[in-house]
Amino acid sequence: MEYKHGTPQRYWRGCRCQPCTTANTEYARAYRKKTGRYKTIAKKRYAANRDELLSAARLRKYGVTPEKFESMILAQGNSCAICVRPFTSTPHIDHDHACCPGASSCGRCVRGLLCSNCNTGLGLLKDSPAILTAAIRYLEETIEP
Repeated sequence: MEYKHGTPQRYWRGCRCQPCTTANTEYARAYRKKTGRYKTIAKKRYAANRDELLSAARLRKYGVTPEKFESMILAQGNSCAICVRPFTSTPHIDHDHACCPGASSCGRCVRGLLCSNCNTGLGLLKDSPAILTAAIRYLEETIEP
């Protein structure tokens, strides 16, 4: 179907005449190619500076310096505060969401270091002792000895 150039259509890209469609397609193809290259560069940069970037993120989000993070790991015996399994990957910083509900923390509400599974579990249970107690009760009632 051939449209007249400049005729508004019900498309977010505006004109759908053949020259404009071709131009939009070529632009989109070039953009995808360009951003793919930049993603590769970003991945290489992250891999080369992973520890520095993680330390900066911890400081920005939780107010935890690299020294404090290392001391927290040593204080917990390099294991999760809940399941007490040794950390196999970088520990997650747990903080009280009631104190700081946003994306970052004030630093005073940091509770400890957790493994990925325990951190996810607490988050899914909304950090609620009542929900956790109900889950424990449920498991005790349904697990056969």
